[in-house]
Amino acid sequence: MAIKIAAASPKTHVGNITKNADAIIHAIKRAEEDAADYLVLPELSLTGVTLGSLLSFEHIADECKYELERILDATRNVSVRTVVGLPDISDGVSRSKALLIEKGAVVAREYSNATKAPFGFLPNISHKPMDVNIISNSDVSIMFGNDIFEDFMPIPMGSIVLLPSPLNATAHSDRITLEALKRFSAINGCIAAYAAPGNGESMSKYLFDGICAITYNGNILACSDVIHGEGYVCVEVEPDYDASIVDADDPKYPDSYLSKDSELLRHECERIYDLQAYALIRRLTHIGGRGFIVGVSGGLDSALAFMAAVHAADMMGISRKRVVGVSMPGFGSSTRTRNNAMLLVEAMGCDYREISIKDACMQVFSDIGHSHEEYNVVFENTQARMRTLMLLGISNKEGLLDIGTGDLSELALGWTTFGGDHLAQYGVNSTIPKTVIRKIVEFVADTTPEAHGVLMDILNTPISPELLPLSNDGEIAQKTEQTVGNYELHDFFIYQYVVNRLNKEDIIKKAFFELDFPEDEIRRVYGIFEHRFRQHQFKRLCAPESANILISLASHDWDMGSDM
Repeated sequence: MAIKIAAASPKTHVGNITKNADAIIHAIKRAEEDAADYLVLPELSLTGVTLGSLLSFEHIADECKYELERILDATRNVSVRTVVGLPDISDGVSRSKALLIEKGAVVAREYSNATKAPFGFLPNISHKPMDVNIISNSDVSIMFGNDIFEDFMPIPMGSIVLLPSPLNATAHSDRITLEALKRFSAINGCIAAYAAPGNGESMSKYLFDGICAITYNGNILACSDVIHGEGYVCVEVEPDYDASIVDADDPKYPDSYLSKDSELLRHECERIYDLQAYALIRRLTHIGGRGFIVGVSGGLDSALAFMAAVHAADMMGISRKRVVGVSMPGFGSSTRTRNNAMLLVEAMGCDYREISIKDACMQVFSDIGHSHEEYNVVFENTQARMRTLMLLGISNKEGLLDIGTGDLSELALGWTTFGGDHLAQYGVNSTIPKTVIRKIVEFVADTTPEAHGVLMDILNTPISPELLPLSNDGEIAQKTEQTVGNYELHDFFIYQYVVNRLNKEDIIKKAFFELDFPEDEIRRVYGIFEHRFRQHQFKRLCAPESANILISLASHDWDMGSDM
């Protein structure tokens, strides 16, 4: 007998349980119109998975119970069996609870316990020993998103597994989630219906792409996500209760930031670019801002941050004039970078502005009694802080979201000015290393003909903060990699240290075999990395919010004392 199964990721209003209940009722009625037998919604669909500490508040749990009764009453004549998620508090412990409802009644429930999820996914839920509920002559199990990464489960052949998920999106999560779902349904011989959070969840720590998917015996029958469409799928399945279990490979976890396969690499660059734009859309929507502002230096990081803002504006359907690119030349700004900043902003049809910071910095030097000819940390940091002051001032004045441009590599090395470029209202590049930013900008250049030329010149410009005066021939004198070492090495060290947790000698040995650098240079640069990584934790502890796309060093992900 054929069974029709739906999965949906309705728009979430984090903490607004009444609005979430309305969205759930709408999703149930839509599934009923499609004649679905089952519908699965994301975990904690009544509250949102990013409600955080408030999930343990008694009044939140009480409001969820009230709104659940309203959902049951509104769907009393609806036959689709739906998984609804809400928090449960018992004996002072808060857990996630998934209820299977049908015709105004709760017919099954499953609980979970908080644990850590794999490969940077949101800390989420592990299953308890599974209860199988027999409903209308069909074997139905309620499990949770992390369960798709488990080995063989005691699930009856041909049964239906409804998987409400809290898993977030990363650069690789779309591929890994679908591979895991295929494997899960293959090795268990089941129909798996999966729904992850999407539109409306908080972007302060994580991104959510609203993947909804249905798999059977290792095959994807339907898949959708809210970034490029709506989070809803519905498909009819004919379960085979006598089918044999299919062999399936484990999901392939990444062993580096990006794939070496050219086709998959392009997909990953496009996905990161989309996720950056989506994060900006969600944040701007939540704060009610009218647009974006980026300090455009003519360098690599600001080029990507600016292009992500343009991409976000296009996805939102708002004018590109609401994306403001501000060039703020100082004592070390070159003609090349100033021109590239202007050319990039104007090529994209955005609002270009130029504000020299020289006079303002000279006033600061005068006020604090510092010579403008003394090229030390005061000279450099004053410029960085003045640029941040200008951007935040315009942001406040015009209702714009100030987008930080700093990347993961700079954050790891502390190559930022505390209270200067270290700060912003949202750090769109903060979990992406410099070498990956280069790959994404190459992708954007190839797909954006109007800005191809200027982006390629930016890619060929030496990396520099441009805080010290130019050389006698007017060229950039302050080159970052001459000071801290090659970013290819640093980014390799970050991955092996933070993700693989290798020790110094293992990292150096691995770098020697995998990278084209002599051992003495690898050791020299590793010494710089280790010293700066430990020295600059204090900056990471108060860095702007950013969504975890590749690797996060935010305080909620990387816990390290700042006095090391």
